[in-house]
Amino acid sequence: MPAAMNMENVDIPPNYDLSDIDKAYAAINYPRDLSSVWKALKTIDLDSNTKLAIIVAYAEHDILEMRRLLGAHSSSIPVRRSTHPVVAITRTIKRFLG
Repeated sequence: MPAAMNMENVDIPPNYDLSDIDKAYAAINYPRDLSSVWKALKTIDLDSNTKLAIIVAYAEHDILEMRRLLGAHSSSIPVRRSTHPVVAITRTIKRFLG
């Protein structure tokens, strides 16, 4: 992201490396098959009821419900404040999009 696109005026270089968590969230949001969903659920720290509900939603071909369940989990994770430029940029974008 060019510096002109953020309030902090910081150039953010592209990141082409996805973490295991990134890959797991992608697998839940865009499931290929049950094994990819199962692998993702082993990676993401979810309670057993949420994992089961995601598997049931997958079996019912309800991807929107899978995403809703994952989103409900994600919003419950406390945010750790950071001064890292990428985190600051993300916060700026979220405030801008409102």
